[in-house]
Amino acid sequence: MDPNFPLGHLYFSFLLKITGRYDEGITENEKGEVLSGSSPEVAAAKAASSREALHKGGEKAAWQKDLELLMEKVDRPPQESAGIVASPLCT
Repeated sequence: MDPNFPLGHLYFSFLLKITGRYDEGITENEKGEVLSGSSPEVAAAKAASSREALHKGGEKAAWQKDLELLMEKVDRPPQESAGIVASPLCT
């Protein structure tokens, strides 16, 4: 409903990724990061590293990179559980 609500973009990003639409998910995550207060440059750098992992190592590498980026956050919001990101790595 509100295109500027960051959690909507972050959750949609996760949905896109678990359905195999990784590039779209990375783009959506980048939007959510910016709306959450990250600078556009930082969000773009994270998106670029996620895309690089995806294109070099496939799905598992993309999920691993997402987990690494998530664990780098010092003040991770409670809605961003590392377990949610890690669960696809267990398959």
